[in-house]
Amino acid sequence: MHEIPFTFATRFGGEHGANPEELIAAAHASCFSMAFANHLDQKNYQFDEIRTCATVQVEDGVMTEMKLEVEAKVADVDDESFQVLANEADQECPVSNVLRRGLDISVEAKLEK
Repeated sequence: MHEIPFTFATRFGGEHGANPEELIAAAHASCFSMAFANHLDQKNYQFDEIRTCATVQVEDGVMTEMKLEVEAKVADVDDESFQVLANEADQECPVSNVLRRGLDISVEAKLEK
């Protein structure tokens, strides 16, 4: 098993390791990718891959913003429709819906060809 330090110093002291905010961001990115894949499937779009990166903003020890950056290869869709689909998926993502209660969430979607 690979161990990653998870201590007060990794959260506030700049030491290498994980922190709760990173874990929340990772959960959000994976949940969004699954929600987006499901949404595209329900709308009958074929896609090759979806990659999502979540970045959390922390100010004075409080999470204030979550930015999702998603890249996907989706067949037969223009960029305008792709943006709509990504934002619809954000509304369906359970983790987005929980976090939206206290955070500003933005989605930056990039369609790859």
